[in-house]
Amino acid sequence: MTTEKSKSNNKKGIFYLLLGGGIGAIAALLFAPKTGKKLRGEIGDAASKGLNKAEAFVGKVGEKAGDIYQDTKIKVGEVYDSAKHKMDSATASLTENAEKLEAVAKEKGKEISADLKVTK
Repeated sequence: MTTEKSKSNNKKGIFYLLLGGGIGAIAALLFAPKTGKKLRGEIGDAASKGLNKAEAFVGKVGEKAGDIYQDTKIKVGEVYDSAKHKMDSATASLTENAEKLEAVAKEKGKEISADLKVTK
């Protein structure tokens, strides 16, 4: 659990670092003494690069989520199969024991019936 938290904190840290860097770059462009046309072009380029990085990041997150989903699906299937096997085994055992108990009860019933006939 701590490893997962550590990874999550690292990802958040990287995200905030990139976000801060992007904001800093935009602020630097805005305060730099340049013409409006050149400045707008640089802001557009920076925004485009940021968008490309964000798309790549989202793609990686999507892939990771897909991997986690597949792993979870497999593990849930294994747990289900194991539980089903145990349930089937327990049901078979209970059925077998019930049949044995019924046979013993019939035998005892015959013995009791024979004892009653003898004592009359």
